[in-house]
Amino acid sequence: VSHQALFFLNSPLVKESARAFAKTLEAAAPDDSAGRIKLAYERAFGRLPTESETQRAERFIASLPRKEPTKNDEAAWTAWGQMLFAANEFIYRE
Repeated sequence: VSHQALFFLNSPLVKESARAFAKTLEAAAPDDSAGRIKLAYERAFGRLPTESETQRAERFIASLPRKEPTKNDEAAWTAWGQMLFAANEFIYRE
């Protein structure tokens, strides 16, 4: 329902969980964005990302505004993690 989508966009719990998720990804793969994406998909969905998903994730992360021009920007990875948590694949079990 639409309330679930709004919850994932606005909830402090989801935002903090996404921030913690981003930090674990950075700790596991500090200089490897593709490695972080792979690990995130494994942890969130229990599978590896497709090549297309990896490319979209890299574009999404690169497109977000940054305070400093580094690829380890926590805000960008947090926003992407929040997006993963809002995905139907994360919310619903098939």
